[in-house]
Amino acid sequence: MYVALFRADASASMGVGHAMRTLALAQAWVAQGGRAVYAMACGVPGFEGKITAAGAEFAKIDAEPGSERDMELTVSFACSVKADWLIVDGYQFGAAYHQTVSGGGWRMLALDDEGRVGRYEADIVLNQNLHASESLYANRAAHTRLLLGPEYALIQRSFFKWRGLGRGNPPIARRILVTMGGGDLGNVTRKAVEALLMTNIEGMEARVALGVANPNYDSVMKAALRGGPSIRVETDIRDMGEAMAWADIAITAGGSSIYELSFLGTPFIMITTADNQKPVERAIMRLGAGLCLGWHGNVPPERISEAIRTAAFSQTARGTLIGRISELVDGLGAVRVAQAMAEALRV
Repeated sequence: MYVALFRADASASMGVGHAMRTLALAQAWVAQGGRAVYAMACGVPGFEGKITAAGAEFAKIDAEPGSERDMELTVSFACSVKADWLIVDGYQFGAAYHQTVSGGGWRMLALDDEGRVGRYEADIVLNQNLHASESLYANRAAHTRLLLGPEYALIQRSFFKWRGLGRGNPPIARRILVTMGGGDLGNVTRKAVEALLMTNIEGMEARVALGVANPNYDSVMKAALRGGPSIRVETDIRDMGEAMAWADIAITAGGSSIYELSFLGTPFIMITTADNQKPVERAIMRLGAGLCLGWHGNVPPERISEAIRTAAFSQTARGTLIGRISELVDGLGAVRVAQAMAEALRV
């Protein structure tokens, strides 16, 4: 049985997206008969349960993420589990980290969104984003294989049962989902709730998803209570696919949720909350695949409210968006990546 060791972390400051998307790959790896093991230096409540639910194992790395001690423990742990693959995902892992952990006799897969590591020595570099291009990885080893674009978007299998079972495209969009990621240190969720409060749509229902790493629960709840039963705050949603399929419109950041929403055909309003999301925003605007409002600090609640109303009352515009995003992601990205990993081991 081939062993894949996953090295990823989750916290309020770094978010949970990197760790969450690797779960889809772990699921695909286990499904084809492999063993998946997670090594995490920091996590969030409940994430260990998600790992075991994916059929993977969990272990704790007692070190500062990305530190020399982290490198030492990761290499040691990879040796102890006799890893065939080491999968690394996170901005805390720089060039020195990549170089150190890639020389242990196992193959290495690096999930990367920006091409800023420097020299890439990994056997596979995976960039699932719309803006991914070979030019980002010009400085790479001859053996490095690139898996680029939403063809390789990592979608967890729990989303598959909801594809095609959503709300369709009603004349007026009344179901609105707010999902700004697992951390949301800028409390953009509160701003979105304030926008909902000033959006006059008869019969509106809003679900506000708060990740377990979100430090703004009290602030968001205080605002949401002003909306009464029309605005419901939900913490640590177990089935995000159900929530996304339920929604007529989603308000989201530019992380992995973009690809999950696209897979389910849910039109979205994107607010950029991190620098690494700016290329995603530009790609979405170029493709006309979503409503992009720009950098969160420059987006007042009034502008979000205006965008909600624009999307809600234009069935034709939403239909166009649904058509475009539904072509971007087929949901088989994790299977393709797992197959590429297996093929490399047979060479």
